[in-house]
Amino acid sequence: MDPVYEVPPEVQHYSCMVDILARAGLTEEALEFIKKMRGSLLGTCQICGNVELAEQACSRLLELDPGNHGAYICSFI
Repeated sequence: MDPVYEVPPEVQHYSCMVDILARAGLTEEALEFIKKMRGSLLGTCQICGNVELAEQACSRLLELDPGNHGAYICSFI
């Protein structure tokens, strides 16, 4: 969106994507989309130094995907 229309994606855009995928019956794709968002949030928290939000994101990401080794690594940095 950003490079073409110069509109930075916001929370509402991501929420709409999850809703569209779910309504189309693409629940697995919606879950994958959410997992990617959580990973992005975790990385952003790390950059910004928001430890409290990073702990919440990491905890939820590990609940959704216990095999996600990146979440374990980020939780120790």
